[in-house]
Amino acid sequence: MASPRLDALPFDGTRVQTLARLALLASALGEREVAGVLHAELAPYADDDVVIGAGVAWLGPVARYLGVLALTMGRVDEAVARLEDALARSRRSAAPAQVAHVQAVLAQALRARGDASAAQRLEGESAAAAQALGLEALRRELAQRGAVSGDVAVASAAAPSASPQVAPVARLAHDDGAWLVAHGDETTRLRDMKGVRYLALLLREPGRELHALDVVGDDVEPDPDAGELATPAARRAYRARLLELRADLEEAREHNDLGAAAVIEEKIAALTEQLARVVGVDGPRRPGSMAERARINATRAIRKAIDRISADCPRLGRHLSNSVETGRICCYRPDPTFPVEWEVAPLPSA
Repeated sequence: MASPRLDALPFDGTRVQTLARLALLASALGEREVAGVLHAELAPYADDDVVIGAGVAWLGPVARYLGVLALTMGRVDEAVARLEDALARSRRSAAPAQVAHVQAVLAQALRARGDASAAQRLEGESAAAAQALGLEALRRELAQRGAVSGDVAVASAAAPSASPQVAPVARLAHDDGAWLVAHGDETTRLRDMKGVRYLALLLREPGRELHALDVVGDDVEPDPDAGELATPAARRAYRARLLELRADLEEAREHNDLGAAAVIEEKIAALTEQLARVVGVDGPRRPGSMAERARINATRAIRKAIDRISADCPRLGRHLSNSVETGRICCYRPDPTFPVEWEVAPLPSA
């Protein structure tokens, strides 16, 4: 493969996707020199994603391709770091096919670094996903490595000393002033802390996005100008009223009642403006505002709780780190490559 004439590539929407495809080709051919050139060109986009057109197709995070290039160049530690970043990003994007591909190459990097057991585990997860998703090319590649036996994707089915089988059910229960967390052979006990309560809210409704204010509830002091929207109950009532008004608006439009529709639209706009002002949905963050304090407090508390869980339950902690989103909007988005069914006890009274 000749050294690419990258100066001939236009600086338009096709540049990054072309560099990403060249990265896979250079890796397949073992072209270290070319990989170095491509790595330098892709590095400025390390925090971006590879997208074709206006969202026509998503080829995963740039970090994946930087990891592939680093591995081709023999920079194993960088490859592991890049690919671990790519794996976390792909999981947050709920992209199981991308996760499977990243796992496969990360396994190669880990094996090159001497971590055969971690590599074997990742190859098993990648093979299982490839089998389930019909990724035949990836399945064949893993079969050549010995990660697939026949038509069944396995990492270590014949190895009795492999990691213990993971139970699909995880439990979060409150008991005698503490929280009990259990998943397979992993268990831990945590004191009753705000972060665990916030986490329980998210785990109870997978996929539902909650504003940080709804997560922290009364744990944050209201803004002086919050008025009647200072409490969680009031904000819920406002949202319920908005739903009613939108239903009324739809009915008015169906009956071609333009006058009533105009009045309802004004009411919706007024309520939406009041709600957005308090919860901080629109515009830049206001330092010190109720919404910003809720964002900071929810993020810190939830991440602290996950860190505590990770100390005794590393497998479950890793799943939570990858699947729980925090910030202005908080959400638990289950990782399809690591399915967990949560049983969450009702929140105890404060």
